Amino acid sequence: MDNIPQRTSGRPASPPAVPPGRGRGAREHVGLALLAVQRAGRRTLAHMRRSRLLLWHYSSPAAEELLLTPPDLRAVDASFADEVAAGSLGLAGAVANLGGRSPFAVEPPSLAWARELHGFGWLRHLEGAGSVEDRALARKLVGDWIGRSRRQSEPAWEPAVIGRRIVSWLSHAGLLLDGAEPKRYAAVMRSLTEQITYLATAWRDAPDGYPRLLALIGLVHAALSIAGHDRRLAHAQALLAAELERQVPADGGHISRNPWMLVELLLDLLPLRRCLAARSKTPAPALLASIHRMTAMLRHLRLGDGALARFNGMGAGERDALANVLAYDEGASALPPKPTRSGYVRLECGSTVVVADAGPAPPMGLAGAACAGCLSFELSSGAELVLVNGGFPGAAEASRRPTARATPSHNTLCLG
Repeated sequence: MDNIPQRTSGRPASPPAVPPGRGRGAREHVGLALLAVQRAGRRTLAHMRRSRLLLWHYSSPAAEELLLTPPDLRAVDASFADEVAAGSLGLAGAVANLGGRSPFAVEPPSLAWARELHGFGWLRHLEGAGSVEDRALARKLVGDWIGRSRRQSEPAWEPAVIGRRIVSWLSHAGLLLDGAEPKRYAAVMRSLTEQITYLATAWRDAPDGYPRLLALIGLVHAALSIAGHDRRLAHAQALLAAELERQVPADGGHISRNPWMLVELLLDLLPLRRCLAARSKTPAPALLASIHRMTAMLRHLRLGDGALARFNGMGAGERDALANVLAYDEGASALPPKPTRSGYVRLECGSTVVVADAGPAPPMGLAGAACAGCLSFELSSGAELVLVNGGFPGAAEASRRPTARATPSHNTLCLG
């Protein structure tokens, strides 16, 4: 009772003093608690949506024929097939020893590993290998997943993972379906129908940011690639366009403020633009505008060595992937207008380039890779880096991430 403020006059009692920073910390704890509640709610809804009654009620047209296969712009790892043949599977910086078992039956070494496994983006490595054995392995693994699909839980049925899986199966349909026996072909198409139906009802439950965009990209690709789904294309495109306008502001940055997020998005959106052209469909203006703006922002964030500045989740990056998306830039996008809403400032004088972070922290739900690097900057002279931040470690060094996100890992002033 001693801590309860007492009324001593007709005026309200003054609130107890709050130590500096305590109020902000309390707000952050409340925000984190709300995020946890939202995640729990998404898991409950996901379980309900997978009931056969709801899938029947919201069923999509049966997928029976493919009209096109989207291109896959991501790099191929030539050693992947040999690694799997040797009994191990490396994904997202972690390796699982299969020991002769299906990868869907082993304990995942990390959640990121499991998401990549169920997203099937690794099919590109098997198709790139090009051997009969790798084709047979790809078909076996997809058939194994289909056989277990009703028993799979998270993360296999997270909206973003479904979106990636749909795009992967469509992009590598030749690997999976060319010359396939009717029973196998029908099983893959039936599974695609079920996944599209579920995703159409569940995409809103994807976490904000890239996962939600990836879920919608999967729906648009499905409507473009599968015969009989044209009626869904306009609606899916409108949803994606609205989400792009919300997540990619006028300067072309992403609301997460992670520069590498732009590369990932363009690797997904550029094939979508090509598929729309192949089907003689008119792209949503917001889609084309977002691609143009994001490409311009990537140029804005490049240093003299050609790499992106290391801010808010940006690590070493894959230069080939960056060069790939910039090569698709139609008309070489100009630098974004200044000042940028994303908060990244660029200074140039001769061959000297400075890129500085002068922006606020992203929203809490998108701050998983954000760094305490306010006013940090990177400087290059010609192709040589002079002053840089520590950068964000990859999945294999995830234990170092808290240190990498701290202010001392950045090229800025530290107080205290």
